[in-house]
Parts: sequence; structure tokens; C-alpha cells
Amino acid sequence: MIYVEQLRSLVPRARDVISGLSESQINWHPVPGSWSVGECIAHLNTTNGLYVRNLEQSFHLARQQGWTSRTGEPQPGLFERWFSASLEPPYRMRFKSPKQFEPPASRYERDELLARWVSIHERLLSLAEENADLDWKKIKVSSPVSSRIKLSSVGVFAVIGAHDRRHLWQAEQVRSKLTL
Repeated sequence: MIYVEQLRSLVPRARDVISGLSESQINWHPVPGSWSVGECIAHLNTTNGLYVRNLEQSFHLARQQGWTSRTGEPQPGLFERWFSASLEPPYRMRFKSPKQFEPPASRYERDELLARWVSIHERLLSLAEENADLDWKKIKVSSPVSSRIKLSSVGVFAVIGAHDRRHLWQAEQVRSKLTL
């Protein structure tokens, strides 16, 4: 599935973004109020970690219901395509991050951030593999922000990929301003 392959390709990109940076460089803010490289990665770790939990629950329920796959590659719905496209870098729309998704600390350590990133993405990829036989279009996943907001599981993977690209791009912009 294209969205799963896109996620797989982002793991080395995250490594490249933070490789070789010192703790002070990871935590450096180009301007007051902006996010550091560490905060960008930590935000993705927080957001994706919450989505992993919701995906696990939704896939489990779908398996109990016997919602097996239809033929062909599932595609996100219209809203999901619009929303994921609005997240792609370079972004034109800015969003205030919901409290649940804000970076949890003010200082970050490179190896810890990367280990968490890899762990979460490995879990996302294994969830995709373990549940490839299910109907991803039919399976609804609640947003960590509000249980009233639901996306299809394929839509969640599309949004996670676009959101990852957005904040990795943001982290790359911060890194480009560092004196290495």
C-alpha cells in the first residue's frame, strides 16, 4: 500500500534530520516561540503514539467483526485526501497544535528521540502488515483529539505520512539555520 511505503521511507529521513546534532543544536530555536528540531520530532512521536493506540483498537474490533479486505488498494475519502493534502510541505495553512499533541518537554536528547521515532514507526508498519487482510476503508479510527472525529484507517495512514513530512520538513528548515 502506497501510504505504508511512504511511512517506511520517512524513517531514514528522520535519522538524517537529527544525525550529528548535539543536544544544544537539537534544542535550539531559530526565533522565540518557534519549534526546535527536537520539538518537531517529539510532536510527531506524541501524535503518532496516540494514533497507534487508536489504530490497534480499531484493527482489533475489525478483526472481531470479520471485516476482511475488498479487492484493490483502499483509498482515503474526499475529506481525508483534502486534510492530508493540507498538511503537506511546504505548507500554506498553519494549525495550532491541540494540547494532546504538543511536545511534552522543553529539552530533548537525540538518541532518545530517534529511538522513540523508530519504535513508533516500526509499530505502525507492523500494524499495517498484520492487518493487510482487513477492509481499511471500512475501519474507522477515532482522532486522539475527539472521539467524534473519525477517519478510515487508510485515511489515518495518509494523514500520518503527510503530517510526518510536514514536521520533518519544518525540522530540516530549522537544521538548515544551524551553524554545524
